[in-house]
Amino acid sequence: MEYCRSLLDIIRAHDLPFARFQFEITETVATQYARALEESVQALQSAGVGLCLDDFGSGYANLNTVLKLPFSVIKMDRSLLRDVCADEAAANFYREMVGILKKLGYRIVAEGAETRRKVDLLSTWDVDMAQGFYFSEPLPPEQIIELAENKASPAREAYAQFDFDPEARQKATVDADCPFPLFAEA
Repeated sequence: MEYCRSLLDIIRAHDLPFARFQFEITETVATQYARALEESVQALQSAGVGLCLDDFGSGYANLNTVLKLPFSVIKMDRSLLRDVCADEAAANFYREMVGILKKLGYRIVAEGAETRRKVDLLSTWDVDMAQGFYFSEPLPPEQIIELAENKASPAREAYAQFDFDPEARQKATVDADCPFPLFAEA
């Protein structure tokens, strides 16, 4: 709890809006649910800081864990996305998990978007954001600033192609490289 108070004090001392911050709690930490974690989460939430469950699906959490803490964002672990273009069951599972979490009111971030095919699938499955090597590999701080300032960067172009338009999702067609109907109407 002391660490949480220190973070909130730093934000307050710099007169920054709490709503501009989001803290990620890994699935492993969330499964070790303890009174100290609950107090920290309540303090962050009371201040207006967003909470994100990171690495959901990496093997430790279940929906009960998700429901216990006031997360607003769920980051789906990259391991869940790995085989979605080659395995119909994996694709259906991922799409349905996104659907369930969205119905519960969570925003969804897909980790592991490494190819255009995966990005295209995610754009049809109601995912709110995607991150992965398709957009950019990890960068040192000075290159992040350069990337943000460069309007013609490959990462910006890739991100601009990620279509979050619900109507476009309904019009998607089956990719010839995927042997099953990933874009079935819900």
